[in-house]
Amino acid sequence: MKTFQPAFIVLAIICLAVAFGARPALAQDRAGQNTLGAKTTLPAKPLSPAKPALPAKPEPMTSISDFDRKHQKCLQDIAKDPDTAYENAMIWQSQGGGRRARHCVAMALFALGHPGEAAFRLEKLAKAPDGGTPAMRVDFYNEAAGMWLKAGEPHRAYDAATAGLELVKSDVGLRIARAEAYGALGHWDYAETDMNSALAFHPGNAAALRERAKARLKLGKLQLAKADIEKSLSIDETSVPTALLRGQINEAIRLAAKNGHTETIPAVPETIQDVPAPRRQRPEPQRPAMTNALGLPQPR
Repeated sequence: MKTFQPAFIVLAIICLAVAFGARPALAQDRAGQNTLGAKTTLPAKPLSPAKPALPAKPEPMTSISDFDRKHQKCLQDIAKDPDTAYENAMIWQSQGGGRRARHCVAMALFALGHPGEAAFRLEKLAKAPDGGTPAMRVDFYNEAAGMWLKAGEPHRAYDAATAGLELVKSDVGLRIARAEAYGALGHWDYAETDMNSALAFHPGNAAALRERAKARLKLGKLQLAKADIEKSLSIDETSVPTALLRGQINEAIRLAAKNGHTETIPAVPETIQDVPAPRRQRPEPQRPAMTNALGLPQPR
C-alpha cells in the first residue's frame, strides 16, 4: 500500500488543479451572462428600409356639367329664397366656384333689390380673364345693361351694351338695351337708328320692332310706329308690352287726327348704322361700395 501512496497523491493533486482551474472560467462565463443580460443575445436581423408610400390618387376633377347643375340650382334657389341663395353663392364663390358662382351672387343681389351692385359685378365678370366665351361675356354685358337701366343709370347701361357689341355686333339684345339707354337719355333718334341696325341683322324680330315703334312714337312718326307695332304683334300675339304700346300709338294717332295733324316723315331704311355716344352732362358720381351688417365692404 505504501508503494502506491505517492502516485495517489500526485493523481489527487492533478485532479484538484484541473477542478480549481475550471472554476474561474465558469465564474467568468456566469458573470458575463449576468452583466450583459440581453446584450449577449444575437442582434435581430436589420429591417429593410421602408418603401415610400405611394401617393394618394387625386380626387377626380369635377366636370363642367357638375358646375352647370350647381349653377342652375343656385339660380332656381334665388326665386325661392334670395337671402339664402346669396349666402350659399358667396360660400360657393369662396370655395372656387368661379364665374358661375360670381354670376349667381350678382343675380341674387339683383333679386334682393341691389340692381346697381349686381350690374357692377356682372360687368366686371364680363371683363374678367375667366369670363368665358364671347357668347357668355355678351350675356353678362346684356344682363348688366338691363340692370343699370333698372338702377336708373342709363349712361352705364350704354357703356355695358356698347362693350358687348364690340364682341358681337349683331346681338339684338344688346342693341335693344342700348336703344333703351338712348331713350332714357332722350335720344330717341339714336334709339331708332340702333333698331334699324338690329332689324338689318335680324329682320322680323318682334322685340326690335316694338322698340323701334316706341322710338318712332316719341319722335312723332305715328304711322311708322303703327306699322312696326302691328307687325310685332303679328309675330308675338301674346306679348303684353306690345299690346299696351299699340294702345298708346292708337291713342296718339286719334289725338293727332282730332287736332288736324298729318304725318309726312319718310321711313328710314333698315341699315346698319353707327350712332354717337350720348353726351355726359356731369361726371358720374362715385357709388359707395356695398357693406355688410358690420359696415365692412363686401368682396367683389
